[in-house]
Amino acid sequence: MDTQERFLQMLEAVQSRRKPMLRLALRRAEGQDDVLASKILGMPYWEDGVPVPMDDDGKPLQMIAQLNLALLPRLPTFPAQGVLQFFIADDDQYGYSADAEVDHAKSHVIYWPMPDIARHVPYPVMEMEFCPADAPLLLNPEEITLEHCGAEDYEASSIYAKLLDAQFPDIDHEALHEFLDDHVDNAGCKLGGFAYFTQSDPRNGQDFGTSREWIQLLQLDSDDAGMMWGDAGIAHWFIRREDLERRDFSKVFYTWDCC
Repeated sequence: MDTQERFLQMLEAVQSRRKPMLRLALRRAEGQDDVLASKILGMPYWEDGVPVPMDDDGKPLQMIAQLNLALLPRLPTFPAQGVLQFFIADDDQYGYSADAEVDHAKSHVIYWPMPDIARHVPYPVMEMEFCPADAPLLLNPEEITLEHCGAEDYEASSIYAKLLDAQFPDIDHEALHEFLDDHVDNAGCKLGGFAYFTQSDPRNGQDFGTSREWIQLLQLDSDDAGMMWGDAGIAHWFIRREDLERRDFSKVFYTWDCC
């Protein structure tokens, strides 16, 4: 049995470690802006009396993504309904903060469990100077699928390392990394699943604190439809599993990197 066949056999052995994910296809928005649509940019759903998230200069954060969960196939642990929104500051880092896991003056996630169009009021949408999307886009759901962990996600070491050392001690970890790069694709826009990075997984760093508790909520990748994070980069929103189960989106960690 050659090395590739042995690695394929190893993937079969870790089928139970796959994660469900919902792929989101981007396409240009045309016509009227639906405030309850799953989308990039545009007018977000909002209600009167709810404070608008602000940056340190008192400028409203801008919505980069909105998901109407009631119109999407449901992932395990995710809410079955409600509108989930992702806001970022208009700065040259797209709202990323290197100083804290969660900085509400840079990025903010809002969850409306029971949206009602009758209660909607306009949000102060402003044209962004620094924006990863060049036009409003729609987020179209595909089917939920199970995916293997690629080489970039921090869970790769716990999923593959012991199995590799026990069953294939003659094969080095670099060869496994190359195999995963060729056979597992965690890139793209999606809910859930394993994360893909152009650099490295920040959850793997000692400075991240309780890194192992964080799972991927949303991933937005650069896309020919009209999204570009820096130089062909990718953005992530991570949440602690217990917070997701409690529907507490107040401590979501946002990051992005590029080539």
